[in-house]
Amino acid sequence: MRIDKKGFFRDATLKICGSLDIEKALWQCLLYIRDFLPASQMSLYIYSQKTGVAEIIAHATEADYRALSIKFMMCEKGRQQVLEQRSIRIHNVPRAGDDPVSAPAMKCLGGLDLPILFMDLVIESEFLGTVAVHGATGIPFGSAHEKLLTMLNEPFAIALSNHLRYRKLQEFNDVLVDRNRYLKNELRMISGVDVIGANFGLKEVMDMARQVAPMDSPVLLMGETGVGKELIASTIHNLSPRREGPLIKVNCGAIPEGLMDSELFGHEKGAFTGAISRKIGRFERANGGTLFLDEVGELSQEAQVRLLRVLQEKEIERVGARRRFEPTSASSPPPIGIWRKCWVQAGFVTTFITA
Repeated sequence: MRIDKKGFFRDATLKICGSLDIEKALWQCLLYIRDFLPASQMSLYIYSQKTGVAEIIAHATEADYRALSIKFMMCEKGRQQVLEQRSIRIHNVPRAGDDPVSAPAMKCLGGLDLPILFMDLVIESEFLGTVAVHGATGIPFGSAHEKLLTMLNEPFAIALSNHLRYRKLQEFNDVLVDRNRYLKNELRMISGVDVIGANFGLKEVMDMARQVAPMDSPVLLMGETGVGKELIASTIHNLSPRREGPLIKVNCGAIPEGLMDSELFGHEKGAFTGAISRKIGRFERANGGTLFLDEVGELSQEAQVRLLRVLQEKEIERVGARRRFEPTSASSPPPIGIWRKCWVQAGFVTTFITA
């Protein structure tokens, strides 16, 4: 059968890049290339030459596909064979069970009697992993099949590279989420969550705190220094739907007037002398949580006017920014700022504290 190689490359690449899930992309590619190769399954591997550990990360058959994390130690003979064959991009194995490299994987997936094509995925001389095409019993792969699969080296390599980077980001995110949860629990233990006198002398105050906590509106707490305004603000935060978000505390009296806008709203790189990088302001850091402004009465009238505008217009503008960050509809993609998430989705509340 005469094959249009350009059409094959184009269509197969579209299948490989047609999904963000690497296992689904593998399955879509399998359904396409089986018209050109005697393919029954496909799988993706990554391999650490340093440790000798190989991992199956995705597998697809004609019926379904799945993400995996099956790790196995390569035997010494298999590790040596990998080194010797590294200069060869594609390996044709007549029977998977007879090959020291493919046999451990096929014990996990099934199909020791099947022929298999291995193709090393390389970008800029960096080895990323291997894609394997499992054949059908009694139907060997030929040189024409090898040439067709070789054409897909770069698309598969790019897809695998993107997947590995995304997986690494997910690992970092999981670590950060876990640390964030741990630190929040530690802070709650340090600051305490109980208000002494909540059922007696402060019962009326606690009732008001429970009333305002679920609301998406600013709260003004007034009282002399030392009466526990910060504790009440923390209580409001812990009782609100924003309890899983951060509680950002700002002592307005301790911030110099010239740095107020930068501290609250952030600044862009190069906005002023010394602004060597972008800085996220306190409003953005309070995304999904509560912003606690202590001693707000110490701010200048100009600064208080700017804060009032933020509350009224529900938009901020970093110092040196070229455009404002405004709330958008839930169906629209969020801007580079955080206001859609804060005001529309998370019910962002600012708590003002004054002496």
